[in-house]
Amino acid sequence: MIEGSFYSASTRLFSPRLAHSSSCLRQICDALLLTWLGLCWNPVGAAEHTRLADHRNLIFDRLGTQEGLSQAAVSAIAQDQDGFIWVGSQEGLNRFDGYHFETYYHRPADPASLSHDSIWDLLSDTQGNLWVGTDAGLNRYNATNNEFESVALDPPSGAASGEDRGAIHVLFEDSSGRIWIGTSAGLVSMNAERQMVHYHHDPLDPESLSAGSVRAVFEDSVGKIWVGTELGGLNRFDEVKQNFAHYRSDPDDPVSISDNYIRAIIEVEPGQLWLATFNGGVSILDTQTGTAERLPISEFKRARSLLKDQDGDVWVGTDSGLHLWNKKIRRFGRYVTDPTDMHSISDNTVFELFQDHGGVIWVGTFNGISKWNARTETFPHFLKSASRDIDLSSNAITSFAESTQGDIWIGTFEGLSKWDKQTQQFMNFSHLPLGPHNQLVMSLKFYEDVLWVGTMAGGVTLIKDDVVVGSYAHDPEDLSSISADAISQIYVDSHEQLWLTTYGGGVNRYLGAGKFRRYPGADLKASVAFDSRALGIIEGPGGVMWIATDGGGVMLLDPDSGKVQSLTHQPDDPGSLTSNNVISLLAVDGSIMVGTRDRGMNLYHVETGQFTGYTKAEGLASDAVYGMLADQQGKIWVSGGKGLSVLDPITGEFTLYDAHHGLQSDDFNSGAYLQLEDGSFLFGGSHGFNAFDPARISGNAYVPPVRITQFSKFNVAQSFGEPITRMTEIELAYDDSVIGFEFRAMDFTAPSKNQFSYMLAGFDQAWVNVKGMRQVTYTNLDAGEYTFKVKGSNNDGVWNPTPTLLKLTVLPPIWATWWAYAVYLVLVLGGLYQLQVANARRLRREAELRYSARLQLYIESLDLASDCVLIADADKKLMYANHATARILGVAPEDAVGKSISKLLFTASDDVRKSTEGLHSEGRWHGEVNSRSGLLVVTTDVTIAAVRDARDNVTAYVCIARDVTQRKRTESELADHRRNLEVLVADRTQALEREIAETMLVQRELANSLREKELLLKELHHRVKNNMQVISSLLSIQAETTGNEQLAELLGESQQRIKSMALIHENLYQSEDLLEIDFDDYIRMLAGSLRHLYEVPGVAVSLDIRVTNVSLDIDSAVPCGLIINELISNSLKHGFVGRQGIGTIVVKFSQVEGRYVLHIRDDGIGLPAGFDVHAALTMGMEIVSILTQQLDGEITFESNGGARFEVSFPQKLKHHDV
Repeated sequence: MIEGSFYSASTRLFSPRLAHSSSCLRQICDALLLTWLGLCWNPVGAAEHTRLADHRNLIFDRLGTQEGLSQAAVSAIAQDQDGFIWVGSQEGLNRFDGYHFETYYHRPADPASLSHDSIWDLLSDTQGNLWVGTDAGLNRYNATNNEFESVALDPPSGAASGEDRGAIHVLFEDSSGRIWIGTSAGLVSMNAERQMVHYHHDPLDPESLSAGSVRAVFEDSVGKIWVGTELGGLNRFDEVKQNFAHYRSDPDDPVSISDNYIRAIIEVEPGQLWLATFNGGVSILDTQTGTAERLPISEFKRARSLLKDQDGDVWVGTDSGLHLWNKKIRRFGRYVTDPTDMHSISDNTVFELFQDHGGVIWVGTFNGISKWNARTETFPHFLKSASRDIDLSSNAITSFAESTQGDIWIGTFEGLSKWDKQTQQFMNFSHLPLGPHNQLVMSLKFYEDVLWVGTMAGGVTLIKDDVVVGSYAHDPEDLSSISADAISQIYVDSHEQLWLTTYGGGVNRYLGAGKFRRYPGADLKASVAFDSRALGIIEGPGGVMWIATDGGGVMLLDPDSGKVQSLTHQPDDPGSLTSNNVISLLAVDGSIMVGTRDRGMNLYHVETGQFTGYTKAEGLASDAVYGMLADQQGKIWVSGGKGLSVLDPITGEFTLYDAHHGLQSDDFNSGAYLQLEDGSFLFGGSHGFNAFDPARISGNAYVPPVRITQFSKFNVAQSFGEPITRMTEIELAYDDSVIGFEFRAMDFTAPSKNQFSYMLAGFDQAWVNVKGMRQVTYTNLDAGEYTFKVKGSNNDGVWNPTPTLLKLTVLPPIWATWWAYAVYLVLVLGGLYQLQVANARRLRREAELRYSARLQLYIESLDLASDCVLIADADKKLMYANHATARILGVAPEDAVGKSISKLLFTASDDVRKSTEGLHSEGRWHGEVNSRSGLLVVTTDVTIAAVRDARDNVTAYVCIARDVTQRKRTESELADHRRNLEVLVADRTQALEREIAETMLVQRELANSLREKELLLKELHHRVKNNMQVISSLLSIQAETTGNEQLAELLGESQQRIKSMALIHENLYQSEDLLEIDFDDYIRMLAGSLRHLYEVPGVAVSLDIRVTNVSLDIDSAVPCGLIINELISNSLKHGFVGRQGIGTIVVKFSQVEGRYVLHIRDDGIGLPAGFDVHAALTMGMEIVSILTQQLDGEITFESNGGARFEVSFPQKLKHHDV
């Protein structure tokens, strides 16, 4: 942990040659040497002040005998080429893989064991060898068989036997690969071929080693070898002269080294060696001048070890703790064991310091190992500790405030503390009275150089110059007092107005002179309920105050108007707040971050009014968001219930930190967070607080090598001819049915958080990701080739993308090997061959039997055949003739055998020739011939085929002869009948042609007659139409000349009726069908004419005409047309009287179940009361009634929203001339 204060040293340096010179020369020397030292040392009380964030927090993990270490006193640490950490103790050697220790001891009966249990030093050289210096000689570890080889240091001639078999104090490899071995009796150099050179102290030789016991060896940046001895001081080796130059401590020379017992040597800067001495602390030797600077720090008196880490900082192990020279702040920090802090170093006596490949610092102490990763910038941690001079009033931190002088006030559960920037000290102010018997601080804020302190139940206390200067509390009788005494936050807005949030009393704005305005108040213009359990407040865009409430979401308060809005969680709106339990707020880049107690945090988008939620599902460590701060890169740092989460708003990804990174704990407190003026952050919890610069926090970037550390069968670890870490292939027997792998990622920062991904190619279908598990077992693998692959990451999730591979070959059992299968194949093939031969013989016998049987059946069937079947040899001599031969050819079968087939079948020589040619060219011949049957000549249908062998030689002839005499006779008779039929058909065809000609003549005469009839009908319709139009015109003239208006109206109606009948004749005259008229066009023309004639003043009458497939003959068309004329005329004349606007007349005409249905209605004033169409007094209605009866029809009417008439009459059957 952090030491309470840093320390530094003021020094003076002198050259030996100037030791007795004048003070002027001494001052010149001091000035020259301090040119460098001024960059490194700051005198106590210097003006430079360190930020809290500049302190280093070393979070050590301890490893001791409880974790398996063989003995607590750790004297040596090294890391081998596979990444394992080796630890030497005073009782045994240990190999550590990050989780377990494997121990090695000296066993007297085993020459392959260690030569002694007490280990002085360890060295992992560039060739991959691990060298072990023990109290009884040198050992080399043989990784192949996990044994040790004792390496004899061949003594020089004249040396006493066993002189160089003593303790090996130090091991060092120089840049050329030589191993330098410091023993209790001198120094040995050994090359790669193990050729050795011995160096001893010779009292008679001033250029020999200055003392016999060597405790330190080092090579500087120019290749010089430096040797530290026990009581003999420091030696510089001359490679050419093979001698030593000596540097000893001189009490009278202040620029000599501080002590002659040299325990460790390092080079911090070129030409500047740091020497750890056993009784004189640390000296810094200038290799050019030979002068040394002593660090007069009492804690350094007994220094045992030195380390320059990968960042250039210097670590000093002493008997009084661990000291770290931080080059960034140029000061030493001291780290000592703290019985109350398990993350402090395990003991103040530090024997060994080592840094591994991953940057982890290993501190070997008298009481085990402490380790910490120097490459990762951890979080400085401050908590109440008497040993570290940190005087906090309590470790339960609740709030922070920063003064204009940079002092930091810290609120706790038990009062106040302050960190003084000038003195770099913590001061406890728990004695200050904060409200009536209430020291639980909840919030802090400086306002006009006065510290306002909000308490849990005591209102507000005002502090100035470290003393209480006032207080404010809730007064039920005073509405201008604060609304409640539980002050959750104090805030100053951009207008320098002070706001207080209270739990249970809402929000207060300070008006000055001890007066406050309350929200909600009596004048609050709220459209929503104001939740008074306010936990925080912040100024948002437009000066609107955002108020966090416990259960009421976020309240938005306009300070000027007092108007309030609320933003709450809506279950059916994914863009709403994730929870109403709001405890923290942050304004960033014009947006607002809202932290909740149970559902993560929310980013409010001002332009859309929507929230984007971030919970554990998106990578947040905890859904409890107690505090939020934004760094200069725009990243959001979130304190919660499981450490710190850092959101990168660009990628949307989180980086997580927990107690392993140095946080005070994994749980933080609400309200305990603050960004200081220098950009550093403060976050507090129940175990103190962290102060850090977010720009300097870095994770573990080391890419760890991954090693397969163990292979087991049936849970028993296996040994091979080489280490499993270096093997590439393993061969397994078929019955190795249970195998296992153990693997490690060689990063020791926090091994328990290393992650792995493995896959057995050939078995697993995909990579298997595991966290915490470092082993896997497979069972019952089939014979074949597999490859085990494993990848790993460090504790911060940095993966090694290159997998470690181990090939597995699972051999088949002896009965499943390739040669076994070859034998099986030969046996099977042999058996199959024998089976095939036997089966072929059986099949051949069966075939012969079946052939004989079929042949016998065939011959019997031939004998029964109705056709003559003949079989002849190659010379055409008959060998077989069936019984039909006697019937067809008149020769008994037995008499036919031996005769020539040609003579038996043919009577004409031409037929013999044709058959011979056909058989020769095509192998067969077919034809009808005349054959002799006794004394008769018959016609036979003959087919002869040649039978050939494999060499195409004719071996036999087969002939089938059929008597077709009767068929030929029948064919002749059919030919005669066909000729007779053709004569009859020709005669009938001529008669039909004459009849068709006569019929066509009659049809032409009929067509001419029809055309004449059509012309006559057209002329008739035309003349009727013209006559009616003449009558209509005469009626029109009569109506215009008569002086009687009633008579004129009657003449006009008669004229319209004549027009309707004329229109029918006109349509018939123009129609192609002179017998029927299409009523669709007729009704449209008639209705349009009537609407034009009877125009209704002030009413625009529209016609809705729907005629469906209606065609009437002239007998029905004339009365039907007159009915339509009368009904539409009636609607136009009487239906819209006194109306204004729009009117409609609907005409429907269709066929329904063998009847015509005419439907005419309007939306006018309707029919007069008592109306009856059959008893109507008007001529029009009387005409309608008469015409309906003429059509054998029916008429119905009603008056409901206008007049409605429906006329239906039967369809007439259509008669067509034939």
